[in-house]
Amino acid sequence: MGLKEENVIYLDCQTTGMSPKSAHLVEIAWGASLCEERASHLVQIPEGAFFPRAAQAVTGLNSEMLKEGLEPSALRAELTSVYEKMAKPAFAVIHYAQFERPFLEQLWGKGLPFQLICTQKIAKKLLPQVPSRNIRALLCFLGGEAFAIQRAAHHVAATEDIWRRLIPLLEAVGILKIEDLLAWLGNPTAPAPKAKYEYRIDRLKRLELPKKPGVYRMLTSSGKILYVG
Repeated sequence: MGLKEENVIYLDCQTTGMSPKSAHLVEIAWGASLCEERASHLVQIPEGAFFPRAAQAVTGLNSEMLKEGLEPSALRAELTSVYEKMAKPAFAVIHYAQFERPFLEQLWGKGLPFQLICTQKIAKKLLPQVPSRNIRALLCFLGGEAFAIQRAAHHVAATEDIWRRLIPLLEAVGILKIEDLLAWLGNPTAPAPKAKYEYRIDRLKRLELPKKPGVYRMLTSSGKILYVG
Protein backbone atom coordinates (compact mmCIF):
# COMPACT_ATOMS: atom_id res chain seq x y z
CA MET A 1 0.00 0.00 0.00
CA GLY A 2 1.41 3.39 -1.03
CA LEU A 3 1.34 6.57 1.02
CA LYS A 4 -1.65 7.91 -0.94
CA GLU A 5 -3.71 4.84 -0.04
CA GLU A 6 -2.83 4.79 3.67
CA ASN A 7 -5.83 4.99 5.97
CA VAL A 8 -4.83 7.83 8.28
CA ILE A 9 -6.67 10.19 10.57
CA TYR A 10 -5.78 13.88 10.61
CA LEU A 11 -5.89 15.38 14.10
CA ASP A 12 -5.56 18.77 15.76
CA CYS A 13 -5.96 20.01 19.32
CA GLN A 14 -6.52 23.53 20.64
CA THR A 15 -5.64 24.11 24.28
CA THR A 16 -5.42 26.74 27.02
CA GLY A 17 -1.63 26.39 27.22
CA MET A 18 1.49 24.43 26.36
CA SER A 19 1.38 21.49 28.79
CA PRO A 20 -1.45 19.29 30.13
CA LYS A 21 0.15 19.65 33.57
CA SER A 22 -1.23 23.19 33.74
CA ALA A 23 -3.48 23.53 30.66
CA HIS A 24 -6.60 21.92 29.25
CA LEU A 25 -7.86 20.68 25.91
CA VAL A 26 -10.56 23.07 24.60
CA GLU A 27 -11.18 21.78 21.07
CA ILE A 28 -10.30 18.80 18.94
CA ALA A 29 -11.00 18.05 15.30
CA TRP A 30 -10.28 15.13 13.04
CA GLY A 31 -10.84 13.81 9.55
CA ALA A 32 -10.35 10.30 8.16
CA SER A 33 -8.50 10.01 4.86
CA LEU A 34 -10.51 7.25 3.21
CA CYS A 35 -14.02 8.37 4.12
CA GLU A 36 -16.00 11.57 4.49
CA GLU A 37 -16.03 11.43 8.29
CA ARG A 38 -15.13 14.82 9.75
CA ALA A 39 -15.77 16.11 13.26
CA SER A 40 -14.91 19.06 15.45
CA HIS A 41 -15.84 19.35 19.12
CA LEU A 42 -15.42 21.87 21.87
CA VAL A 43 -14.27 20.33 25.14
CA GLN A 44 -15.45 21.23 28.63
CA ILE A 45 -12.77 22.40 31.04
CA PRO A 46 -12.96 22.21 34.84
CA GLU A 47 -15.06 24.88 36.53
CA GLY A 48 -12.91 27.93 37.23
CA ALA A 49 -10.00 26.70 35.10
CA PHE A 50 -7.76 29.50 33.84
CA PHE A 51 -8.17 30.30 30.13
CA PRO A 52 -5.49 32.90 29.27
CA ARG A 53 -6.54 35.82 27.10
CA ALA A 54 -3.71 35.06 24.69
CA ALA A 55 -5.06 31.52 24.18
CA GLN A 56 -8.58 32.89 23.72
CA ALA A 57 -7.30 35.28 21.06
CA VAL A 58 -5.48 32.48 19.21
CA THR A 59 -8.39 30.04 19.26
CA GLY A 60 -11.32 32.47 19.07
CA LEU A 61 -12.88 30.61 22.01
CA ASN A 62 -13.84 31.58 25.56
CA SER A 63 -14.94 29.83 28.74
CA GLU A 64 -18.63 30.51 28.10
CA MET A 65 -18.49 28.76 24.73
CA LEU A 66 -16.85 25.71 26.26
CA LYS A 67 -19.85 25.05 28.52
CA GLU A 68 -21.54 23.57 25.44
CA GLY A 69 -18.60 21.26 24.78
CA LEU A 70 -18.25 17.53 25.32
CA GLU A 71 -16.96 16.04 28.52
CA PRO A 72 -13.54 14.40 27.95
CA SER A 73 -14.99 10.91 28.53
CA ALA A 74 -17.60 11.41 25.77
CA LEU A 75 -14.95 12.81 23.45
CA ARG A 76 -12.68 9.84 24.10
CA ALA A 77 -15.53 7.42 23.33
CA GLU A 78 -16.32 9.12 20.01
CA LEU A 79 -12.71 9.27 18.89
CA THR A 80 -12.22 5.63 19.92
CA SER A 81 -15.15 4.60 17.72
CA VAL A 82 -13.49 6.35 14.76
CA TYR A 83 -10.21 4.58 15.47
CA GLU A 84 -11.92 1.19 15.64
CA LYS A 85 -13.25 1.68 12.10
CA MET A 86 -9.77 2.26 10.71
CA ALA A 87 -7.50 -0.33 9.18
CA LYS A 88 -4.83 -1.55 11.59
CA PRO A 89 -2.22 -0.43 12.32
CA ALA A 90 -3.63 3.07 12.43
CA PHE A 91 -1.72 6.31 11.96
CA ALA A 92 -2.58 9.87 12.94
CA VAL A 93 -1.09 12.69 10.85
CA ILE A 94 -0.57 15.85 12.90
CA HIS A 95 1.33 19.04 12.27
CA TYR A 96 3.83 19.51 15.13
CA ALA A 97 2.76 16.31 16.86
CA GLN A 98 5.06 16.79 19.85
CA PHE A 99 2.63 19.45 21.09
CA GLU A 100 -0.51 17.32 20.63
CA ARG A 101 0.92 14.07 21.98
CA PRO A 102 0.77 14.79 25.74
CA PHE A 103 -2.77 16.18 25.50
CA LEU A 104 -3.93 13.12 23.54
CA GLU A 105 -2.22 10.81 26.02
CA GLN A 106 -3.97 12.60 28.87
CA LEU A 107 -7.30 12.26 27.05
CA TRP A 108 -6.81 8.51 26.59
CA GLY A 109 -5.36 7.91 30.02
CA LYS A 110 -3.09 5.25 28.54
CA GLY A 111 -0.93 4.61 25.51
CA LEU A 112 -2.30 6.00 22.26
CA PRO A 113 -3.92 3.42 19.96
CA PHE A 114 -2.40 5.00 16.87
CA GLN A 115 1.10 6.02 15.84
CA LEU A 116 1.70 9.72 15.26
CA ILE A 117 3.22 11.07 12.05
CA CYS A 118 4.38 14.68 12.22
CA THR A 119 4.27 16.74 9.01
CA GLN A 120 6.46 19.42 10.60
CA LYS A 121 9.12 16.80 11.34
CA ILE A 122 8.89 15.47 7.77
CA ALA A 123 9.30 18.97 6.35
CA LYS A 124 12.24 19.74 8.62
CA LYS A 125 14.13 16.76 7.21
CA LEU A 126 12.83 16.83 3.64
CA LEU A 127 12.79 20.60 3.04
CA PRO A 128 15.65 22.23 4.99
CA GLN A 129 15.49 25.23 2.64
CA VAL A 130 12.04 26.30 3.88
CA PRO A 131 12.38 29.49 5.98
CA SER A 132 9.47 28.60 8.28
CA ARG A 133 7.67 25.33 8.92
CA ASN A 134 4.68 26.58 10.85
CA ILE A 135 1.45 25.25 9.42
CA ARG A 136 0.48 28.34 7.41
CA ALA A 137 3.97 29.02 6.05
CA LEU A 138 4.56 25.40 5.03
CA LEU A 139 1.17 25.09 3.36
CA CYS A 140 1.81 28.20 1.26
CA PHE A 141 5.38 27.16 0.43
CA LEU A 142 4.02 23.87 -0.93
CA GLY A 143 1.55 25.73 -3.14
CA GLY A 144 -1.54 25.47 -0.99
CA GLU A 145 -4.09 28.24 -0.68
CA ALA A 146 -3.99 30.42 2.41
CA PHE A 147 -7.15 30.47 4.51
CA ALA A 148 -8.09 31.17 8.09
CA ILE A 149 -6.01 28.82 10.24
CA GLN A 150 -7.24 29.36 13.76
CA ARG A 151 -9.66 26.70 14.94
CA ALA A 152 -8.96 22.96 15.08
CA ALA A 153 -10.98 22.18 11.92
CA HIS A 154 -8.89 24.71 9.98
CA HIS A 155 -5.70 23.02 11.17
CA VAL A 156 -7.02 19.60 10.18
CA ALA A 157 -7.80 20.80 6.64
CA ALA A 158 -4.37 22.43 6.36
CA THR A 159 -2.63 19.32 7.71
CA GLU A 160 -4.41 17.10 5.20
CA ASP A 161 -3.41 19.44 2.36
CA ILE A 162 0.23 19.50 3.54
CA TRP A 163 0.34 15.70 3.85
CA ARG A 164 -0.99 15.23 0.31
CA ARG A 165 1.53 17.73 -1.07
CA LEU A 166 4.42 16.09 0.79
CA ILE A 167 3.66 12.61 -0.60
CA PRO A 168 5.02 13.24 -4.15
CA LEU A 169 8.17 14.80 -2.64
CA LEU A 170 8.66 11.76 -0.42
CA GLU A 171 8.08 9.39 -3.33
CA ALA A 172 10.69 11.31 -5.35
CA VAL A 173 13.36 10.33 -2.79
CA GLY A 174 12.23 6.68 -2.67
CA ILE A 175 9.85 6.79 0.30
CA LEU A 176 6.89 4.87 -1.10
CA LYS A 177 5.28 3.21 1.93
CA ILE A 178 4.47 4.15 5.49
CA GLU A 179 7.14 1.71 6.70
CA ASP A 180 9.73 3.53 4.58
CA LEU A 181 8.64 6.85 6.08
CA LEU A 182 8.86 5.64 9.67
CA ALA A 183 12.32 4.17 9.07
CA TRP A 184 13.49 7.38 7.38
CA LEU A 185 12.19 9.58 10.19
CA GLY A 186 13.77 7.35 12.81
CA ASN A 187 17.15 7.13 11.10
CA PRO A 188 19.68 9.15 13.18
CA THR A 189 21.62 10.64 10.30
CA ALA A 190 24.38 13.19 10.78
CA PRO A 191 23.13 16.81 10.81
CA ALA A 192 22.97 18.19 7.29
CA PRO A 193 24.72 21.46 6.55
CA LYS A 194 22.40 24.41 6.93
CA ALA A 195 20.54 24.90 3.68
CA LYS A 196 20.22 28.26 2.01
CA TYR A 197 16.67 29.41 2.53
CA GLU A 198 14.45 29.37 -0.53
CA TYR A 199 11.90 32.16 -0.90
CA ARG A 200 9.06 31.76 -3.38
CA ILE A 201 9.71 35.07 -5.14
CA ASP A 202 11.54 35.70 -8.40
CA ARG A 203 15.10 36.90 -7.67
CA LEU A 204 14.99 39.77 -10.18
CA LYS A 205 11.63 40.93 -8.89
CA ARG A 206 13.01 40.89 -5.35
CA LEU A 207 16.08 42.90 -6.36
CA GLU A 208 13.92 45.44 -8.17
CA LEU A 209 11.88 46.27 -5.07
CA PRO A 210 12.35 49.96 -4.12
CA LYS A 211 14.39 50.69 -0.99
CA LYS A 212 11.86 53.07 0.51
CA PRO A 213 8.74 52.89 2.68
CA GLY A 214 5.58 51.62 1.08
CA VAL A 215 2.74 49.12 1.18
CA TYR A 216 3.26 45.62 -0.19
CA ARG A 217 1.16 42.52 -0.70
CA MET A 218 2.31 38.90 -0.64
CA LEU A 219 0.24 36.84 -3.07
CA THR A 220 -0.23 33.15 -3.78
CA SER A 221 0.50 31.77 -7.24
CA SER A 222 -3.22 32.14 -8.01
CA GLY A 223 -3.27 35.79 -6.92
CA LYS A 224 -4.90 35.46 -3.50
CA ILE A 225 -3.58 37.80 -0.82
CA LEU A 226 -1.47 36.15 1.89
CA TYR A 227 -0.31 39.23 3.73
CA VAL A 228 -0.36 43.03 3.52
CA GLY A 229 2.52 44.94 5.07
